[in-house]
Parts: sequence; structure tokens; C-alpha cells
Amino acid sequence: MDHDRLYDKNGTLTSSAGAVVTGFRTTLAALAAGTVAAIGVRYTHRTLQHTKESQATDRYIELVHRADDKILDKALADPALLEVLDAYDEDIPEAKRRQFVFAEMRYRSYLLPLELGVMSPAEFHGKVRVLLRSRIFREYWHETRFQRMSLLYESVEAGANRITDELARQLNEADVDEWWVIGEPPSQR
Repeated sequence: MDHDRLYDKNGTLTSSAGAVVTGFRTTLAALAAGTVAAIGVRYTHRTLQHTKESQATDRYIELVHRADDKILDKALADPALLEVLDAYDEDIPEAKRRQFVFAEMRYRSYLLPLELGVMSPAEFHGKVRVLLRSRIFREYWHETRFQRMSLLYESVEAGANRITDELARQLNEADVDEWWVIGEPPSQR
């Protein structure tokens, strides 16, 4: 800026200089506000996009579980359909297969909230520990062990299965009277 045009002979700012300085400051403030607003719009857009993607993923997971539950319900109602689910190593009676289908549905009722992020691994651990008290569930878990081997190690379901496997192992080795103290919840490891 030109010093001679902003100051008079006495060294004080001229009235037009005040307007120039104020205009310059206003321009800088507008640029700063515009930059902040642009960053805010971009962040909001990215957050909204992520939220929409998360909601779509959560909805997809929920729909897949519902479809699985409908299939399992039909299998429980029709012995001919129950035969389709017979993927066990041994010849298992129909009544036991029905119990296994119910055990799977119960397990999935805990798995869905874990996958959606509304249940912590520690909560899942506690619920499965109670579920594993059932001899039928433990038999189901043992009979279906090979069906779980194809899951990606990093998947939520595979992690849940590892929690369940470890609890089942510890419960099998422990005194049945002390089931509530078996296994350390994942958040405490």
C-alpha cells in the first residue's frame, strides 16, 4: 500500500484510508468465513455420505438376517425343508435338527446387534456364555464347526465365533457350578 495516500502531512490516517483498511479487513474476514464454510460443507457432505453408506450396510445386514430367519422358520415348520439344512457329520434325528435350527436362530439374534454395532463384544460374550450353558447349544456348536471355517478371519461373525469357541472350550474344562466366571470379556483382555 502507498504510505503517502493513506496518511496526511501530519501522519494521521486520512478518511479514505479508513475505508480502504476497513474494506481490506472485511475482504479478509469474508475470505476466512468462506473458507470455513467451504470446509464445513465438505465435511458435512462426507459425513452425510458415510452415514448413508453405514445405514445402507446396516439395513442390508438386517435384511439378510431376516431372510435367514424366515428360511429357518420354514424349515422348522416343514420336515421336508428341514432335510435341506442337514449338513452335519452324523445322522441326527429330526427333533435334534429342529433344536439345532432354534439354537442357530438364538445365536443369530445375538450376532445381528453385534454386527450392527449396537452390542459390544463384551455384551455378546456375556449373552453367549449363558447360551452355552445349554447342552443342546453346545452340541449344535460342535456339529456346525466346519460350516464356520470359510468365514473371513476379519469379519465380525468370525470374531464372534472365536469368542464363542473360546468360551465353549473354557466351559467344557471348568466346573459347571462356576459358569458365570468363565471367560474374560473381550474389552478386558
